[in-house]
Amino acid sequence: MEDKEWNRKLLRAQLLSCKRNYRKTKNNIFLNDIEALEALLDDKILVFETDNNFKQKLEDDINIANCYMDYYTAIQRFYIDSAFIKIFPRITYDRLDNSIQILTEFLSDFYNKIGGVWAKYFNDTFRHRKDNLAFGKERSWSIFAPSIDYCYIYSGNDGSIMDYFNLVHEYAHAVSDRMNGRPRCYENNILLETIPLTFELIAADEIVDFFEGLDEEVIKYNIVNCATIILSARRVVKFTNYIGHAKKILPFIPTMLDMMFYTKSSLKCAKKILQEAHIERLIYTLSFLVAIELYYFYKSDPEKALNIMEAINQLYTPDGIIQTLEDNNIMINEHSEAFVNDSFESYYIKKLIPFDI
Repeated sequence: MEDKEWNRKLLRAQLLSCKRNYRKTKNNIFLNDIEALEALLDDKILVFETDNNFKQKLEDDINIANCYMDYYTAIQRFYIDSAFIKIFPRITYDRLDNSIQILTEFLSDFYNKIGGVWAKYFNDTFRHRKDNLAFGKERSWSIFAPSIDYCYIYSGNDGSIMDYFNLVHEYAHAVSDRMNGRPRCYENNILLETIPLTFELIAADEIVDFFEGLDEEVIKYNIVNCATIILSARRVVKFTNYIGHAKKILPFIPTMLDMMFYTKSSLKCAKKILQEAHIERLIYTLSFLVAIELYYFYKSDPEKALNIMEAINQLYTPDGIIQTLEDNNIMINEHSEAFVNDSFESYYIKKLIPFDI
């Protein structure tokens, strides 16, 4: 599949407009968008961490994680429920003929079938796809510039079924960001991946209906999801134990971090902790557990599930989201074990391998 860039002429014009408005108003909303748009022009992929900011990242992760200790219990339970899985099958996706036209046709069909306010904001974003949608080989991401109410989407493509899920996921970010008029903030909401992951799970069923012969690829996708989240949960649990100990000495952490950089062994140990279980793993793991419950709710009552998703999209904190779920009798981990079991059972049945759970 060919790569595709966004409209750099438009991007430069938007950047100049933001700079003019910032000079006039000194409003930080323009300054933040200037930084984001300049990064796009410089072809910088927005990443979550680099070696240069490791020390600050570790300190931030510890402080953020301590704010959400109560939510670790859900991950710990999932970790216990999935402990029976010791070996994960080696998954290789089949190569598919994924042209941009085929990908975007499915994407449009999917969101318009979802309907309602989601379709409205999707179509308003999708109509600019010649300017704001790019394809390439890097990690997928999207960015929202609230001062100009505009999104840029970069979808990684490798010629597999993941190309469809990447698009669904990043457009879910773009749509939800535009719906509430604010960019994502990891520090304020560790459940911010919930809506994109929920739409991925819904899209998995739609792909089977939309395309002939891709049911096995969807099964592989579910297996990869399960394996990724199970392994992340296990690492998060390890980090939880570390944080639980660190809380007792939290006031001394900045000094401890300074000391780490005087000994290679301490630095190596700290980097391993950060690599295996930092805040991004917590975000995706907990968001995925909530997404599973919303997915099962959607299968029984699509309209109400979408209304709940719209409601939680307006909330800034996990507390509000969890309360909204509980108000609708949606409990984390109610279906997670069944989802994992069904995914693995479907895979092994397809491969004609006995699977006894």
